[in-house]
Amino acid sequence: MTALLLSEKENFKFSEASEAATQFSKIFYERYDGRRQDLEKLYMLDATLIWNGNSVSGAANICKYLAELPPSGNTKVECIDCQPLPDDLTEGRTSMVVNVMGVIRYATRKPQSVPFTETFIMTTQSSNAGSIVWKIAKDCFRLIE
Repeated sequence: MTALLLSEKENFKFSEASEAATQFSKIFYERYDGRRQDLEKLYMLDATLIWNGNSVSGAANICKYLAELPPSGNTKVECIDCQPLPDDLTEGRTSMVVNVMGVIRYATRKPQSVPFTETFIMTTQSSNAGSIVWKIAKDCFRLIE
């Protein structure tokens, strides 16, 4: 069996994606648990969410949908995996797939703690200040029941 070694550039891409995914997950789930109105800033304007089979399009509509879900708290991320996407698949934009597994706690639901999986397709975008920020293009969430 022949092992394929990554180039220095590819190693950097994986490292950069891993760091961005970890930082992003922390911000996302803190907002999900306590400030859902601030989640809109993390989505691209034309983003799509599939939440337990329900599809929602547009950042504002996604935030409205998430705000109507039962309140949550203390979401625990147990595993994050990310893979940078090749530039030729994403029209030259730096993009990645982020897979998250964890446990979400709902105060008004039985059982209160439910395992979940969430997959994000994220891409970079220029901010109003001219810096590059990560935005969610696609989000697929599933409770594991």
